[in-house]
Amino acid sequence: MLDNPNFAKDRMECIQAAMIDKRLTHLDCRVLVLIATKYLNRAKGYAYPSIARLAQDIGVADRSVQRSVRHLEEYGYLEVSSGGGRRRSNHYSVKIPAEPRPQSHPFGPQKGDSRKSNKVTPGSDKPRHQCHPNPMTEPSEIRTPYKDL
Repeated sequence: MLDNPNFAKDRMECIQAAMIDKRLTHLDCRVLVLIATKYLNRAKGYAYPSIARLAQDIGVADRSVQRSVRHLEEYGYLEVSSGGGRRRSNHYSVKIPAEPRPQSHPFGPQKGDSRKSNKVTPGSDKPRHQCHPNPMTEPSEIRTPYKDL
């Protein structure tokens, strides 16, 4: 992204691609957005926040951020150059992944996914039981229209 006139456009394309990539967790996306928006140096084309700084900004453990950075690098959203050891921050470059995004989640359809399986489960035509209307009332004390018959 160095000296790129389409810097903002490329950065947003990367973020949008990450948001719909089902391989990434919510934390992965939050780490990418934080690096791309708060820490990315437009002139140099990279960011260099420490893992501890990213973890503090997001409010999670350092290890969780390390895992997310590894996922983002693995899937092509970040290019990470090692800082050279302790007390030296890594350099992160935001990239638009070259590989096509997956069509499905690796663990199968997720809640809210429109690509549900057509598998019919036994007993699916049975009506669901309703919750008790007032947990402080005994079921025998509830008046129903059929009780008076």
